[in-house]
Amino acid sequence: MKIRVKNLGIMRQAEFELGDLTIICGENNTGKTYLAYALYGFLKTWNTNINMVSDQVMNTLMENGSAELNIDELIKKIPEIVKNGCNKYQTALAGIFASSESRFSQSTFMIDVEHKDIQIPRSFKSTLGSANNQQFEIIREIDSSIIRISLLVDKGNIDMHSDIISRFISRIILQYFLPKAFIVSTERTGAAIFQNELDIARNRLLDEFSKMKKETFNPIRLFEDILTGYALPVKENIDFIRSLSTIKTKDSFIIKEHEELLSDFNNIVGGSYSIDDADEPFFTPKSNNKLKLTMGEASSSVRSLLILEYYLKHIAEPGDLLMIDEPEINLHPKNQRLIARLLARLVNIGIKVFITTHSDYIVKEFNSLIMMNQDKPYIKRLMEKYSYKQEELLSTQKVRAYIADRSLIKAEDNKRKTRDFTLINANIDDESGIEVKSFDNDINEMNEIQDAIQFGEVDD
Repeated sequence: MKIRVKNLGIMRQAEFELGDLTIICGENNTGKTYLAYALYGFLKTWNTNINMVSDQVMNTLMENGSAELNIDELIKKIPEIVKNGCNKYQTALAGIFASSESRFSQSTFMIDVEHKDIQIPRSFKSTLGSANNQQFEIIREIDSSIIRISLLVDKGNIDMHSDIISRFISRIILQYFLPKAFIVSTERTGAAIFQNELDIARNRLLDEFSKMKKETFNPIRLFEDILTGYALPVKENIDFIRSLSTIKTKDSFIIKEHEELLSDFNNIVGGSYSIDDADEPFFTPKSNNKLKLTMGEASSSVRSLLILEYYLKHIAEPGDLLMIDEPEINLHPKNQRLIARLLARLVNIGIKVFITTHSDYIVKEFNSLIMMNQDKPYIKRLMEKYSYKQEELLSTQKVRAYIADRSLIKAEDNKRKTRDFTLINANIDDESGIEVKSFDNDINEMNEIQDAIQFGEVDD
């Protein structure tokens, strides 16, 4: 999947391709978070903007009780269908970022679709409606070129909107191309404790306005309006933490099939999380299993990893896109390296990972995992010495890396090249991993300074 953007925050023009592991690195204020939030917003809302079922098909369904979609013809139309969906999404960017419409009036967000990207399940059979009132049946026989939609009740008893059918079919057709996204935002540390303040504020509002006799006033709506002041990823992180008691009732495929991965994650956290009867998260450190710390009392690293913990245990599914804005936040260099290894393992069990980062430790650790992915005796000895696992190693084919920085680009609306913020494709190879010159330059400069201090020599 290739994503193209223009005039998105500070980013003048850029394009990038999603891999199994996608890394956007660069200095502060280079547009990394804007790219992450824009992509996440699209993946969370695309099903409201993309319509796979025409009015003609719906009319046939309602008149005849059944209708058919030709898969081959539908696939031919998908690039244009997705393009139209992107055009609709562009008008919603201000809402995704909780910002003014004028800030995004010139922004574009486009996803390029190639026919090879479309992988439709060879067969499926689903019904739509409640348990006691199934209203539609949608079937594809194995390798059939036809999707058949049938009414299961008299059309006078239909209470489902046609959009529901379109969204369901769109999800089936595009589920492998447009993955289910989950984001861990840079504001996650604050979200871990801020949700309590929001609940307190809500209760105070309800208490105060319950004393008022203004029928037109809605305190709940006022509270929800306050939340709309946050960008979508931040708001969803807050809502996620407020829903942990419900979320924890389901086990992910990781907890069922890869429990050792969760054990390694707990070693990074340095303890375990729990939820009390009041739905408040607590943390118990390994060093003192009798201690029970609130998120306000726990370390910033514990708060930073809370959302990821519950995603891994209770939400994760194969094919997901896990997005983490700056996974290094509040982590010691040792744990930055360990989190890189954990993310590599997620990639290798079928979860796509997208990160923004300015951590040299994380990039260098990915480099090690790439370079160690070769069958040489000394590599095996090295892995054994430093406790690396085969399932952590990365293939270069799975990795895409980009540097957010200024570079000469020729925008479509300019006749000449200008130096603007864009994404620069980072070279990746088996021998040296990911090439990020900006990190290397800063590290080399630090080394030169320290050498000069130690040896008292300064070159002209």
